[in-house]
Amino acid sequence: MPETRENYLIGGMGAAAGCGFTLFQAGYLRGPAGEVCKFGNYNCWHVVTAGRGFVKCGNRTIPLKVGDVFSVMYGCTIQYGPAEGEDWEFIFLRIEGEKAREMTERIGLSPENPALTGGGERCAELFKAVIRAAREKCRIPEEYALMIFRIMTFFTSALPEKRRSTSELVSDAEKLLEHAAESVYNVNDLAGSLHVSRGTLFHAFKEVLKVSPIRYLHEKKLKKCLSLIAENPLLTFGEIAKRARFSDEKYFLRFFRKKTGMTPGEYRKKLLPR
Repeated sequence: MPETRENYLIGGMGAAAGCGFTLFQAGYLRGPAGEVCKFGNYNCWHVVTAGRGFVKCGNRTIPLKVGDVFSVMYGCTIQYGPAEGEDWEFIFLRIEGEKAREMTERIGLSPENPALTGGGERCAELFKAVIRAAREKCRIPEEYALMIFRIMTFFTSALPEKRRSTSELVSDAEKLLEHAAESVYNVNDLAGSLHVSRGTLFHAFKEVLKVSPIRYLHEKKLKKCLSLIAENPLLTFGEIAKRARFSDEKYFLRFFRKKTGMTPGEYRKKLLPR
Protein backbone atom coordinates (compact mmCIF):
# COMPACT_ATOMS: atom_id res chain seq x y z
CA MET A 1 0.00 0.00 0.00
CA PRO A 2 1.15 3.60 -0.58
CA GLU A 3 2.72 5.40 2.37
CA THR A 4 0.26 7.73 4.12
CA ARG A 5 1.71 11.22 4.57
CA GLU A 6 -1.52 12.79 5.83
CA ASN A 7 -4.99 11.34 6.45
CA TYR A 8 -8.11 13.19 7.61
CA LEU A 9 -11.55 11.76 8.40
CA ILE A 10 -13.92 14.62 7.67
CA GLY A 11 -17.33 13.03 7.16
CA GLY A 12 -18.30 13.12 10.84
CA MET A 13 -19.20 16.82 10.66
CA GLY A 14 -22.01 16.13 8.17
CA ALA A 15 -22.76 17.68 4.80
CA ALA A 16 -23.53 21.23 3.77
CA ALA A 17 -27.32 21.50 3.82
CA GLY A 18 -28.98 20.15 0.70
CA CYS A 19 -25.86 19.59 -1.40
CA GLY A 20 -26.19 15.79 -1.61
CA PHE A 21 -22.61 14.86 -0.89
CA THR A 22 -20.09 14.71 1.94
CA LEU A 23 -16.31 14.95 1.78
CA PHE A 24 -15.79 11.81 3.83
CA GLN A 25 -11.99 11.56 3.82
CA ALA A 26 -8.95 13.35 2.41
CA GLY A 27 -5.29 12.47 2.39
CA TYR A 28 -1.80 12.76 0.94
CA LEU A 29 -0.11 9.53 -0.17
CA ARG A 30 3.28 8.52 -1.53
CA GLY A 31 3.62 5.48 -3.77
CA PRO A 32 7.03 3.84 -4.11
CA ALA A 33 8.25 2.45 -7.43
CA GLY A 34 6.53 -0.78 -8.37
CA GLU A 35 3.58 -0.32 -5.96
CA VAL A 36 0.33 -0.96 -7.89
CA CYS A 37 -3.07 -0.55 -6.19
CA LYS A 38 -6.40 -2.05 -7.18
CA PHE A 39 -9.66 -0.56 -5.88
CA GLY A 40 -13.29 -0.20 -6.89
CA ASN A 41 -16.92 0.42 -5.96
CA TYR A 42 -16.57 3.64 -4.02
CA ASN A 43 -16.11 7.27 -5.10
CA CYS A 44 -12.65 8.78 -4.63
CA TRP A 45 -10.92 11.46 -6.70
CA HIS A 46 -7.12 11.63 -6.91
CA VAL A 47 -4.69 14.18 -8.32
CA VAL A 48 -1.00 13.59 -9.01
CA THR A 49 1.18 16.08 -7.12
CA ALA A 50 4.67 14.69 -7.84
CA GLY A 51 6.20 12.18 -10.22
CA ARG A 52 4.40 10.22 -12.92
CA GLY A 53 2.06 7.27 -12.88
CA PHE A 54 -0.71 5.44 -14.70
CA VAL A 55 -4.32 4.35 -14.25
CA LYS A 56 -5.82 1.27 -15.87
CA CYS A 57 -9.47 0.34 -16.26
CA GLY A 58 -10.35 -2.67 -18.41
CA ASN A 59 -8.02 -2.71 -21.39
CA ARG A 60 -7.27 1.02 -21.28
CA THR A 61 -4.13 2.40 -19.63
CA ILE A 62 -3.65 6.17 -19.29
CA PRO A 63 -0.29 7.75 -18.33
CA LEU A 64 -0.48 10.40 -15.61
CA LYS A 65 1.57 13.45 -14.68
CA VAL A 66 1.30 16.29 -12.16
CA GLY A 67 -2.17 17.83 -12.21
CA ASP A 68 -3.87 14.84 -13.83
CA VAL A 69 -6.94 13.48 -12.04
CA PHE A 70 -8.15 9.90 -11.81
CA SER A 71 -10.93 8.30 -9.81
CA VAL A 72 -11.99 5.13 -8.10
CA MET A 73 -15.66 4.72 -9.07
CA TYR A 74 -18.74 2.68 -8.41
CA GLY A 75 -19.35 -0.15 -10.85
CA CYS A 76 -15.75 -0.82 -11.83
CA THR A 77 -12.29 -1.66 -10.52
CA ILE A 78 -9.22 0.37 -11.48
CA GLN A 79 -5.50 -0.18 -11.06
CA TYR A 80 -3.05 2.66 -10.55
CA GLY A 81 0.58 3.09 -9.66
CA PRO A 82 3.80 5.01 -10.39
CA ALA A 83 5.56 4.96 -13.74
CA GLU A 84 8.22 2.30 -14.06
CA GLY A 85 11.21 2.99 -11.83
CA GLU A 86 9.66 6.12 -10.27
CA ASP A 87 8.04 7.19 -7.01
CA TRP A 88 4.96 9.39 -7.11
CA GLU A 89 2.70 11.34 -4.77
CA PHE A 90 -1.00 12.11 -4.94
CA ILE A 91 -3.91 13.56 -2.97
CA PHE A 92 -7.18 11.69 -2.61
CA LEU A 93 -10.66 13.02 -1.79
CA ARG A 94 -13.29 10.43 -0.93
CA ILE A 95 -16.74 11.82 -1.69
CA GLU A 96 -19.87 10.06 -0.46
CA GLY A 97 -23.60 10.73 -0.74
CA GLU A 98 -26.46 10.48 -3.17
CA LYS A 99 -24.87 12.93 -5.61
CA ALA A 100 -21.35 11.42 -5.52
CA ARG A 101 -21.67 9.30 -8.66
CA GLU A 102 -23.42 12.10 -10.56
CA MET A 103 -20.64 14.55 -9.64
CA THR A 104 -17.95 12.19 -10.90
CA GLU A 105 -19.81 11.73 -14.18
CA ARG A 106 -20.39 15.48 -14.45
CA ILE A 107 -16.68 16.27 -14.63
CA GLY A 108 -16.16 13.59 -17.27
CA LEU A 109 -14.89 10.58 -15.30
CA SER A 110 -16.32 7.14 -16.10
CA PRO A 111 -15.19 3.50 -16.35
CA GLU A 112 -14.47 4.20 -20.03
CA ASN A 113 -12.53 7.36 -19.15
CA PRO A 114 -11.04 7.01 -15.63
CA ALA A 115 -8.68 10.03 -15.91
CA LEU A 116 -8.73 13.72 -16.82
CA THR A 117 -5.41 15.01 -18.05
CA GLY A 118 -4.05 18.51 -18.58
CA GLY A 119 -5.07 20.10 -15.29
CA GLY A 120 -1.49 21.00 -14.36
CA GLU A 121 -0.39 22.81 -11.22
CA ARG A 122 -3.59 24.84 -11.10
CA CYS A 123 -5.66 21.69 -10.66
CA ALA A 124 -3.24 20.24 -8.10
CA GLU A 125 -3.51 23.48 -6.10
CA LEU A 126 -7.31 23.10 -5.82
CA PHE A 127 -6.83 19.69 -4.20
CA LYS A 128 -4.07 21.02 -1.95
CA ALA A 129 -6.47 23.69 -0.67
CA VAL A 130 -8.67 20.90 0.73
CA ILE A 131 -5.70 19.30 2.49
CA ARG A 132 -4.69 22.66 3.98
CA ALA A 133 -8.20 23.19 5.34
CA ALA A 134 -8.26 19.71 6.87
CA ARG A 135 -4.77 20.21 8.31
CA GLU A 136 -5.98 23.43 9.95
CA LYS A 137 -8.94 21.50 11.42
CA CYS A 138 -11.64 23.32 9.45
CA ARG A 139 -15.04 22.07 10.69
CA ILE A 140 -17.31 24.00 8.33
CA PRO A 141 -19.02 21.70 5.78
CA GLU A 142 -19.79 24.65 3.50
CA GLU A 143 -16.08 25.42 3.14
CA TYR A 144 -15.38 21.90 1.92
CA ALA A 145 -18.44 21.99 -0.35
CA LEU A 146 -17.11 25.17 -1.97
CA MET A 147 -13.70 23.57 -2.56
CA ILE A 148 -15.32 20.55 -4.24
CA PHE A 149 -17.44 22.86 -6.41
CA ARG A 150 -14.27 24.71 -7.41
CA ILE A 151 -12.67 21.46 -8.54
CA MET A 152 -15.80 20.55 -10.48
CA THR A 153 -16.09 23.90 -12.19
CA PHE A 154 -12.39 23.80 -13.08
CA PHE A 155 -13.04 20.74 -15.21
CA THR A 156 -16.33 22.01 -16.62
CA SER A 157 -14.89 25.38 -17.63
CA ALA A 158 -11.12 25.71 -17.56
CA LEU A 159 -10.32 22.85 -19.92
CA PRO A 160 -11.29 23.44 -23.57
CA GLU A 161 -13.07 20.10 -24.02
CA LYS A 162 -15.30 20.80 -21.00
CA ARG A 163 -16.71 24.23 -21.87
CA ARG A 164 -20.09 24.93 -20.28
CA SER A 165 -23.09 26.45 -21.96
CA THR A 166 -24.42 29.72 -20.57
CA SER A 167 -27.30 27.94 -18.84
CA GLU A 168 -24.90 25.39 -17.30
CA LEU A 169 -22.73 28.22 -15.94
CA VAL A 170 -25.72 29.90 -14.29
CA SER A 171 -26.89 26.55 -12.93
CA ASP A 172 -23.45 25.96 -11.39
CA ALA A 173 -23.56 29.43 -9.85
CA GLU A 174 -27.00 28.80 -8.35
CA LYS A 175 -25.88 25.47 -6.90
CA LEU A 176 -22.76 27.02 -5.41
CA LEU A 177 -24.75 29.80 -3.77
CA GLU A 178 -27.37 27.34 -2.56
CA HIS A 179 -24.92 24.98 -0.88
CA ALA A 180 -21.80 27.06 -0.13
CA ALA A 181 -23.03 30.64 0.04
CA GLU A 182 -21.30 31.21 3.37
CA SER A 183 -17.94 31.03 1.59
CA VAL A 184 -18.80 33.63 -1.08
CA TYR A 185 -18.31 37.29 -0.14
CA ASN A 186 -18.89 39.02 -3.47
CA VAL A 187 -19.25 38.64 -7.24
CA ASN A 188 -15.48 38.37 -7.68
CA ASP A 189 -15.48 35.38 -5.29
CA LEU A 190 -18.34 33.81 -7.23
CA ALA A 191 -16.65 34.29 -10.62
CA GLY A 192 -13.35 32.99 -9.25
CA SER A 193 -15.00 29.87 -7.83
CA LEU A 194 -16.58 29.21 -11.22
CA HIS A 195 -13.29 29.87 -13.09
CA VAL A 196 -14.77 32.58 -15.32
CA SER A 197 -14.31 36.32 -15.62
CA ARG A 198 -16.69 38.74 -13.94
CA GLY A 199 -17.81 39.88 -17.41
CA THR A 200 -18.62 36.33 -18.54
CA LEU A 201 -20.65 35.79 -15.38
CA PHE A 202 -22.52 39.08 -15.89
CA HIS A 203 -23.55 38.24 -19.46
CA ALA A 204 -24.62 34.72 -18.49
CA PHE A 205 -26.86 35.96 -15.65
CA LYS A 206 -28.41 38.68 -17.80
CA GLU A 207 -29.12 36.21 -20.59
CA VAL A 208 -30.60 33.42 -18.44
CA LEU A 209 -32.06 35.13 -15.34
CA LYS A 210 -32.46 38.69 -16.65
CA VAL A 211 -30.68 40.06 -13.58
CA SER A 212 -27.07 40.90 -12.83
CA PRO A 213 -24.93 38.60 -10.64
CA ILE A 214 -24.61 41.34 -8.02
CA ARG A 215 -28.39 41.77 -7.75
CA TYR A 216 -28.83 38.00 -7.50
CA LEU A 217 -26.13 37.79 -4.81
CA HIS A 218 -27.66 40.71 -2.91
CA GLU A 219 -31.04 38.95 -2.90
CA LYS A 220 -29.39 35.83 -1.49
CA LYS A 221 -27.57 37.85 1.17
CA LEU A 222 -30.74 39.69 2.19
CA LYS A 223 -32.64 36.41 2.49
CA LYS A 224 -29.84 35.06 4.69
CA CYS A 225 -29.87 38.17 6.90
CA LEU A 226 -33.64 38.07 7.40
CA SER A 227 -33.46 34.39 8.27
CA LEU A 228 -30.63 34.88 10.77
CA ILE A 229 -32.40 37.74 12.52
CA ALA A 230 -35.70 35.87 12.70
CA GLU A 231 -34.28 32.52 13.84
CA ASN A 232 -31.48 33.73 16.13
CA PRO A 233 -32.74 36.61 18.33
CA LEU A 234 -29.59 36.57 20.48
CA LEU A 235 -27.11 36.95 17.62
CA THR A 236 -25.28 40.26 17.49
CA PHE A 237 -25.36 42.19 14.24
CA GLY A 238 -21.61 41.72 13.96
CA GLU A 239 -22.09 37.94 14.03
CA ILE A 240 -24.93 38.17 11.48
CA ALA A 241 -22.69 40.24 9.19
CA LYS A 242 -19.98 37.60 9.51
CA ARG A 243 -22.30 34.66 8.81
CA ALA A 244 -23.88 36.40 5.83
CA ARG A 245 -20.37 37.10 4.48
CA PHE A 246 -20.23 40.88 4.66
CA SER A 247 -16.78 42.44 4.83
CA ASP A 248 -17.69 44.31 8.03
CA GLU A 249 -20.64 45.23 10.24
CA LYS A 250 -20.91 48.80 8.96
CA TYR A 251 -21.36 47.60 5.37
CA PHE A 252 -24.00 45.11 6.55
CA LEU A 253 -25.95 47.84 8.35
CA ARG A 254 -25.90 50.14 5.28
CA PHE A 255 -26.87 47.25 2.99
CA PHE A 256 -29.77 46.17 5.20
CA ARG A 257 -31.22 49.67 5.53
CA LYS A 258 -30.94 50.28 1.80
CA LYS A 259 -32.72 47.02 0.94
CA THR A 260 -35.46 47.07 3.60
CA GLY A 261 -35.92 50.72 4.56
CA MET A 262 -35.21 49.93 8.21
CA THR A 263 -32.28 49.04 10.43
CA PRO A 264 -31.70 45.44 11.54
CA GLY A 265 -32.70 46.52 15.07
CA GLU A 266 -36.01 47.92 13.82
CA TYR A 267 -36.66 44.74 11.85
CA ARG A 268 -35.92 42.58 14.93
CA LYS A 269 -38.33 44.66 17.04
CA LYS A 270 -40.98 44.28 14.35
CA LEU A 271 -40.77 40.52 14.76
CA LEU A 272 -41.35 40.59 18.50
CA PRO A 273 -44.79 39.44 19.64
CA ARG A 274 -47.02 42.32 20.64
